Amino acid sequence: MIERWIEVLSDKSIDLSAAEIADACWLTIIQHRFGVDRPGKSDEREDSEETSAAASMTPLSDALDLPEVPDRTPEEVSSEPVGNIFTEPSRRDSSPDIQPVLLPTSLALRDLLPFAKALRPLMQQRPVAFQGTQLDENATVQKIAEEQVLYPVIQPLTESWLELAIVVDESDSMLLWRQTVQELTRFFKHYGVFRDVRLWGLIAKAKVSSQANSHSELLLENDESQQMADASEEIGEMYIRATPFTKGRSQDLRHPKSLLDPARRRLILLVTDCVNPLWQSSQMLSTMQLWAKSSPMAMVQMMPEWLWSRTHLRQAKRVWFQGKTEGNVNQDLIAVRSVLDKRPLARSHQRDIKLPILTIESRRWQKWAQMLADRGSHYAPGFLFHPHTQMTAMTMQQRSVATSAMAKTKTFRGGASSIAKRLASLLAASPSITLPVVRIVQDSLLPQAEQVHVAEVLLGDILQPTEALTVETDLDQVRYEFVDSEIRSLLLAEAPVTDTTKVLSDYIYRNFGRNLQEFVAWWQEGGSEDFSQEQLKPIATVAAEVLQYRGSEYTEFVQAVRDRYDTHPGDQPPSLEEVSPEDFPELSDFPFDRLSFVEGDTFPPPLETETFTLYTLDRPMQPSGSGQTLESFDIVVAMLTEVDGQWQVQRTPAQARRFTESLPEELTLEMVAIPGGRFLMGSPEDEVERDDDESPQHEVTIAPFFMGRYPVTQAQWQVVAALPQIDLDLDPSSFKGELLPVEQVSWYEAVEFCARLSAYTGREYRLPSEADWEYACRAETTTAFHFGDMITPEVANYNGSAYADGPEGETRGETTPVNHFDIANAYGLSDMHGNVSEWCQDHWHDSYEGAPSGGSAWLTENEDANRLRRGGSWLDSPEYCRSAYRYSTYPENRNNRLGFRVSCAAPRILQ
Repeated sequence: MIERWIEVLSDKSIDLSAAEIADACWLTIIQHRFGVDRPGKSDEREDSEETSAAASMTPLSDALDLPEVPDRTPEEVSSEPVGNIFTEPSRRDSSPDIQPVLLPTSLALRDLLPFAKALRPLMQQRPVAFQGTQLDENATVQKIAEEQVLYPVIQPLTESWLELAIVVDESDSMLLWRQTVQELTRFFKHYGVFRDVRLWGLIAKAKVSSQANSHSELLLENDESQQMADASEEIGEMYIRATPFTKGRSQDLRHPKSLLDPARRRLILLVTDCVNPLWQSSQMLSTMQLWAKSSPMAMVQMMPEWLWSRTHLRQAKRVWFQGKTEGNVNQDLIAVRSVLDKRPLARSHQRDIKLPILTIESRRWQKWAQMLADRGSHYAPGFLFHPHTQMTAMTMQQRSVATSAMAKTKTFRGGASSIAKRLASLLAASPSITLPVVRIVQDSLLPQAEQVHVAEVLLGDILQPTEALTVETDLDQVRYEFVDSEIRSLLLAEAPVTDTTKVLSDYIYRNFGRNLQEFVAWWQEGGSEDFSQEQLKPIATVAAEVLQYRGSEYTEFVQAVRDRYDTHPGDQPPSLEEVSPEDFPELSDFPFDRLSFVEGDTFPPPLETETFTLYTLDRPMQPSGSGQTLESFDIVVAMLTEVDGQWQVQRTPAQARRFTESLPEELTLEMVAIPGGRFLMGSPEDEVERDDDESPQHEVTIAPFFMGRYPVTQAQWQVVAALPQIDLDLDPSSFKGELLPVEQVSWYEAVEFCARLSAYTGREYRLPSEADWEYACRAETTTAFHFGDMITPEVANYNGSAYADGPEGETRGETTPVNHFDIANAYGLSDMHGNVSEWCQDHWHDSYEGAPSGGSAWLTENEDANRLRRGGSWLDSPEYCRSAYRYSTYPENRNNRLGFRVSCAAPRILQ
């Protein structure tokens, strides 16, 4: 075998480094030690998946004489499902109800070698207790050769250090990740990192009675335990079982305590997406606390980090963990603020439930494995869970539940990634939505979409399955529908027409054997006897919604569909002028409670009300004033992600909405539409380099408004400053250039600019309030910057120094033209971090104690008070460029780091 190995490495087409050769040798030893089964011939899909997984994990099998995976015969290949969504139907098919074919999915874990490398620190051998000794043949031969003494060398029997219990959350949302869990389990079993690997399911058994908890030892050890118990009274006891995602949920149930190992050599990985309300229950917290006290444990989060704010992880506190000794149980870990600020958190936080967090990306696993295997020299990220913060998050979530179609759509768009938003728009063009449909859309129009983007759409509160999901459900057969038909129309209105037409065309051809034009003509002729009008109604209705954006070519068909099925246009809601009194529902009286507060009242007081419905009208947001309409424009949203220790810029195309203000000398000012919403203002305690004046975090409600796409440029300043009124310096900037941001402008001069612009346009312009600025900058993110928890000179202009453990980079030493980086946040705003810091309306306050909650400027009676500026500049360190960082500056200050951007109000939107 050695000769064969040398022969392979001698091939000039194989260019391997020393590290890669070492990895290959290590992998070979591991596979030979634990064996690679030769798969037999089987028609079962599960067997074929096992075969594929084994093949993908033995890339050097031929070269190293490992067991081979047999090639499939042509008969076996031809019997597999083909890459089509649906079977090719006959024109005489008697039913339009389509039966999808299973479309094979790609592996969720495509590159497993980085995972294996990351787990090397855990691949240790330990003596087997009470199992005696064995002959060390190599050492014996060496001793005989060196000392000429026939004496055996004895060594203790050894085994792998840890065994592994994979506990998978069996919530309905986790059915989407079933394949990923299977692949993860196979990986651990094949690579031999642990001496034993077991898969368990975690379920909550429904309560049978209201009697006292029979497992009182699982009660939380804090003052909020009763409050949490009341909030989760509908959830029963937590149990584990050895057969996850199978029927018979009441069988083979075991208490979570059965996973505890007295020797503390069983590692527990809790696999979940943290979407289910179970994560807001005391039962889940008490189970986590039980395991954390007695075992090393970590969470494997299915969702990527940018989606954590939409899961119940938002209830927890981000920290970093340090181990005291090798193999620490979780509660013995030390929680520190960050890898830069290694001061331990307060003792009260050290009593919270400590849980390191991993993802299905390998980069986090190495830090965690090193922390677990070493003694205090490595740190791993994670969360602290505490009932009080959990209840606060649950209250905020309940208050922000969207009800109308417009609100649900806005909520989805605000929190989803750009790829997920485009995927949802494309799916809106398909009359039937199933996972096979999703896959074909991914393959043909959106290849960058991954499983996580599919999860964003299916779990984004805009779609719902037409049947209840159970462990017996074949997800490929499940159909999804929009929770409100208007959501489809809202998504289609902003989707690329050519793409949505292609989705519709493919669907019609695969189900009716006709191209789009043939289908339209066939439908207008009355169809055929095989299909009733009621059967064709959903397909024709969706087709009309899609084709209404194709212009006059399909106008007759669209109108005919609306007339035949008595439907209304879905692209525009009725304006206030078009609504007559007869269109409103009949008014009726309803009971309500009058709410008032007096000194001494608790907040919130107990309140009992009857449910009622409030009918409102949605009207598209338009800029105040006349003569302007909103238009969509293309942007590129950037996200910084760490890959193999290197920070890379992930660029995603997206769209935002704006209106363009005309200025003198044919210049323009782009004003971006900022939707209203709620957000947490300020920084969390675990944010790197935060200041105390960014506390306390508090919820703020923001009304819709418009903000300048860029800071005001020198060209814009010059034409507005030349308008009649008080004298303004036409060219105050130190760095000269028409597209460079204006600087050397005081707060008073920025306010004067807004006054002149308002007088010229007839629209009220102003500096943004501090709350408006932070809300617009974050654009629904909760990270330190709108492109993540890292900043590099590739995405912003600052002094190039390192932030956290990130890279250093170019120091430009001057301002750059606006949109120099050609990126924006999700709202469409550019240069929010760095370049020039920006004036806000507010007077300075040392903290957010007593800050307004409605987004208005926070002013005092002292007109000479210091003002706020935000965003950092070309000369500042990266911590000053964070979304939450606040400056205090006297209003007369002028320097070459200080500029501004403008905002204006939008009319109130009824919701």
